[in-house]
Amino acid sequence: MAVTFDAVGPSAAGTSATNVASITWTHTVAAGPCAVVVGVGCSTDGSTLTATCGGVSMAAFTAKVHNNNQTGGFTQLFGLANVSTGAKTIVVSGGGGTDFEGGSLSFAGADTVTPFGTPVTSFGATAAPTGTVAGTAATSMVAGVMSNGAAITGITTGTSRFQINAFSSSAAGNAAGASLAGGGAGTITWAVT
Repeated sequence: MAVTFDAVGPSAAGTSATNVASITWTHTVAAGPCAVVVGVGCSTDGSTLTATCGGVSMAAFTAKVHNNNQTGGFTQLFGLANVSTGAKTIVVSGGGGTDFEGGSLSFAGADTVTPFGTPVTSFGATAAPTGTVAGTAATSMVAGVMSNGAAITGITTGTSRFQINAFSSSAAGNAAGASLAGGGAGTITWAVT
């Protein structure tokens, strides 16, 4: 069965919160069971993040990916398999006094036990942030999330799912999420100023 994009949460505008210990939003799974991916940018480097979807703990795909390999902010991804249809509350928690921005993506047709492949991370200073996942099956999907300090102006490869320019004072103050059909090497590229 092919994996297809299901829904974005909370909306194409993403979500953000400033000077808080956690951020909460609703993600509505349209055609479960789905695999859900949550991506957030966080301004406080000392934070340790956790995430839940509908009260169930989500697995961290990666440790923090420091933006531009610095300590002024980071991006982190979480995932959960086999999420049923309906509205789910997403909660991402960290330390106090943190600025968050991000969103969530759900994918129908994914394996209900092990839907996620090996995560790929990158960092750098560029006007075209890019992530490439090699060796994807034609029946799979690639999900990508990025955050940075410069304003995100759009996407050049992939399908934009959420984009938010929230906090220019943090290296992780703006965030975007996207998806791309699998098959060979999947590359998502955003444009920033």
